[in-house]
Amino acid sequence: MKRGARILYVDDDDKSCQLFLAIANRHLQGVEVETATSAEECLKLASEKDYDLVLVDLVMPNISGFELAEKLKTQHSDLPIVAVSTSPLTTKPEEFHERFVDYLLKPFSVEEVVGKIKKHL
Repeated sequence: MKRGARILYVDDDDKSCQLFLAIANRHLQGVEVETATSAEECLKLASEKDYDLVLVDLVMPNISGFELAEKLKTQHSDLPIVAVSTSPLTTKPEEFHERFVDYLLKPFSVEEVVGKIKKHL
C-alpha cells in the first residue's frame, strides 16, 4: 500500500463516514483519509486535491453515486473509484466497469474494506 496515499469516502450517512474513519485510522497508518457527506462536497474536494482512491455510496440524494463517478471520471480519468451500497449490484457489468474498479457491500467488515483499499492502492 502506498504510504501517503489520499482516500476520499463519500456517503450521505454521517455514521457510515465516521465508521469508515475509525477503521481507516486504526488499520491504514500513513494514509490520509477524508469524508464527504454529499456528491457536491465530494466534487468540491476533488477539484481542490488529488486522491488516490475514492469510495462512493451509490444511493445519495440529488446526485447518485453513478452520476458522481461519471463526473469524477471527467475530471480525473484514471481515478480508481469503489462503489459502496447496501444492496447487490443490478447494473450491467460493462456500465459498472466504465465508472468503478470494485464494489463493496454494506455493512462491510474491517477485513473487506481494508482489503479493497490495499488492492487498489
